[in-house]
Amino acid sequence: MSFRIWWDINNEPLAGPAEAEEFVRDLTRMVAPQGVRSGRLRIGPDGAEQSAAPLHVDFVSDPGLGPISGLGELEARVERDPEAEGVAVVVWRPGNELASDGTEVSGSLAVSESAYKPLVPIASGLARVSVTTLYALVAGYTATGERPEGEGVEWGPLPAEDE
Repeated sequence: MSFRIWWDINNEPLAGPAEAEEFVRDLTRMVAPQGVRSGRLRIGPDGAEQSAAPLHVDFVSDPGLGPISGLGELEARVERDPEAEGVAVVVWRPGNELASDGTEVSGSLAVSESAYKPLVPIASGLARVSVTTLYALVAGYTATGERPEGEGVEWGPLPAEDE
């Protein structure tokens, strides 16, 4: 089975788990046009519509930090390791299940959905996995086509929007 990833206004086929993991790893290190390292990803079977993608991801590589305001800040930001602090919301849409590895983050979070739109706020309470776990879940899904499992990952119901 082959897969596709959608982000911003782009999409690419993924050749397998290793390529999928590396692709997402690269995206978590990139700076979006709004000056943040964040993004909204959809991953699903190649040939499906983006809206049918079962794995939904919002990631923030630098939680707690606002948009980059200058070249010096840009240079410092890209030196930060997303694996040290980055968080993600990972949702398995077929069961409306939210992944958790015990990661907790507070404060406001926002992701770049598109270079042409303002940042989209997300509830920090939904960001329950580390960026490192995110990489493993993406690799797991693209290896099996099933809801990914990972060490220390539990899946639970996705809270209602007003919770």
